[in-house]
Amino acid sequence: MLSDLQIATLEGEGYLIIDNLFSADDLWPVKEEFNLLVEYQAQAL
Repeated sequence: MLSDLQIATLEGEGYLIIDNLFSADDLWPVKEEFNLLVEYQAQAL
């Protein structure tokens, strides 16, 4: 559940930062995929 302050921030800024929403293990596949994409783009230069 979002607090009133979080809702106001989301409505005012258009985004919301939620600390510790995902663990490092949760984000590992995303980071790996990003690294592969960066490497692919670097090879194309």
